[in-house]
Amino acid sequence: MKVLVTGATGFLGSRLVSALAARGDAVRALSRGTDGESRLQGTNTEIVRGDMKDRESLRRALAGVDAVCHAAAAMSGSWQEHVETTIRGTEWMLELSREAGVKRFVHISTITVYRTADLERGAFIDETSPLDPDPGRLGPYVHAKVEAEKHACRHLQQGLPVVVIRPGIVFGPGGRLLHPNVGYFLTKKLFVLVGDGTNPLPLTYVDNTVDGILLALSAEQAVGQTYNLVDGAAVTQKEFLDHYRAAVDDRFVAISLPLPLLLAGAALAGRLKRFGLPSIDTTVYGFKAQYANVRFDAAKASRELGWRPRISLKDGLRRTFSMPSLDALRDGHR
Repeated sequence: MKVLVTGATGFLGSRLVSALAARGDAVRALSRGTDGESRLQGTNTEIVRGDMKDRESLRRALAGVDAVCHAAAAMSGSWQEHVETTIRGTEWMLELSREAGVKRFVHISTITVYRTADLERGAFIDETSPLDPDPGRLGPYVHAKVEAEKHACRHLQQGLPVVVIRPGIVFGPGGRLLHPNVGYFLTKKLFVLVGDGTNPLPLTYVDNTVDGILLALSAEQAVGQTYNLVDGAAVTQKEFLDHYRAAVDDRFVAISLPLPLLLAGAALAGRLKRFGLPSIDTTVYGFKAQYANVRFDAAKASRELGWRPRISLKDGLRRTFSMPSLDALRDGHR
């Protein structure tokens, strides 16, 4: 196939481009500029200039392609940035793909779209679980992802062969080392572990995630379906932090911040914001969702696509934390 990949210069997108090229597909990568294009070197990929905010550039990028893997999204910035890039950009991609006769559109979303804030400890979430009914309280990234999925569903009903993929926390060499679901560095020597450290992290190694996307791109039964991609082996926040600490061999203090205390602080920050004082972006509701002790089920992808994580959690962690440039990446992700 000739496959267009958006978000192609990102962590997941670049690995996807490499895998598509390796299996013999003709790959076209959408890129806003030269930043990140070094990740695509050696993949025999056609790079086209374009932007999710530029409708005509998307139309040109889609010319002659058989399939689309849509991974582009705003990762930060104002709500307007998320609207223009993630929501409207996705709507344009879907609409133009339908006009171009694209035979498969794989929309890459996230498991954070699910409702988790008020679930019981240990609850299981699969593809039948409801999306968050009030995503505006989860922050602009998740809110935009929920709205983008709504557009994907609408265009599916209008005839575009759409598959939705919801990966967990994608990790691996070159990606974020410590995810906010574990906690935060307040300083270079002080790390705050949120909660008691027992929350299971919904990890998916980057190459396992790519395998799932490739299956969704090819399997006939995947059209119209949604799939969670979570590797399955459980690792807690504290266990992940221990792996990180051992790998970087750096002395820092880790303290636990009880979730109720974090929620109280978020509530106070929300009140201060009403008086025009500095505040944090995440709400009480958002923190409850982010640090909910829940488990995500990926049995549907296994059952219908034959997806199996080929890189074990142990091996994935070893690969992630054995990079030569680990120290530099650590400092960049704090």
